[in-house]
Amino acid sequence: MSCFVISLNNVLDRREHIKKEFEKATLAFQFFDALRPKEGKEFLVAISPNCDLTLLSPGEIACLASHIALWKKLIESKDEYLIAFEDDVFLGEGIADFLCELSINLKDIDLVKLETFQEKVLLGKAEKHVSNRSLHDLRSNHSGTAGYLITRSGATKLLNFLFSEKQIMPADHYMFEETLRKKEIKVIQVLPGLCIQEKVLFKECSLSNSLDQARNSWTRIKRKRSIWIKIYRELHRFILRQKLKIFSTIVEFK
Repeated sequence: MSCFVISLNNVLDRREHIKKEFEKATLAFQFFDALRPKEGKEFLVAISPNCDLTLLSPGEIACLASHIALWKKLIESKDEYLIAFEDDVFLGEGIADFLCELSINLKDIDLVKLETFQEKVLLGKAEKHVSNRSLHDLRSNHSGTAGYLITRSGATKLLNFLFSEKQIMPADHYMFEETLRKKEIKVIQVLPGLCIQEKVLFKECSLSNSLDQARNSWTRIKRKRSIWIKIYRELHRFILRQKLKIFSTIVEFK
């Protein structure tokens, strides 16, 4: 089982947190050195010279590039899937056993979201159960890229989809929003969620993060859209809000 934690190599408090958290969960892992904003930009432009990164903060560029580098590592390997975490996660009960059992139940699945952001989401009916947790089609946006399993087919589809567009957006926009809307990939949500970011669990951050600091100090450039696209987006948001009011589930962390 290939399990990676994306982490800047000099953020020692986060790495120490991960070592303790994964040892407690008896889950083996490797650190995958995160790219910094300058390296990330060069990496993305090398893959897609005409890509437009102007809507991304430096931290978002580094985050997206780091995840893409991991997807490319999967595609270039002989593995059929990998599991990725970010370095501020807390892990749920029995995660090691769950992942072992899940790894033999991946037929026709591209992406499995292990994380919860504890926000309202739309889910399909449970397709199967693994280690006392249920697997559901994810049918609405669910923020965060702090914990997921991605298959070889999922990585290939995501890269093809991402670089088919000139305007590049944050990583979770592709993984757990845009591809869902366009039905490009098969995304599964684990219920209850098996990992959660520190800032979601405790509503504050004690771990250092230079990429978050870069993101928070950056002013987002507004994307120009035609009046018709604006009307369509507002209508789509209105319909989604109504669905969330009636049918939504909050994915708990356990």
